[in-house]
Amino acid sequence: YDSPSIGNVGACKLVKSGTVAEEVTCTAASTDYPMASAMVAGTKYLVVYCASACIVAMGAATSATVGVYVGAGQPTVFPVTVTGTAADDKAHVQSATAGAVVRFTRMAD
Repeated sequence: YDSPSIGNVGACKLVKSGTVAEEVTCTAASTDYPMASAMVAGTKYLVVYCASACIVAMGAATSATVGVYVGAGQPTVFPVTVTGTAADDKAHVQSATAGAVVRFTRMAD
């Protein structure tokens, strides 16, 4: 008998002080913007939400060939590993829509 397993669970606990969020405005279309603050130790998930489609990358500038597509209006949860190196612990984003506001929510569990 094989016991069932659940892979790629995209949920985490909603707890007090466990959902620090930051908004990044993509002022110009198709231009890379990093988060202002690096993720802190203990962050396990990064939730990305934008009313417009965007692409995101961790620790690297987004471009035509770097980044993961996030659909418009679709909150997407990414498991993350905090490295302790500020530049590597910041997500980057760009959107083809000038003025798009991307909300990054760091979750501990």
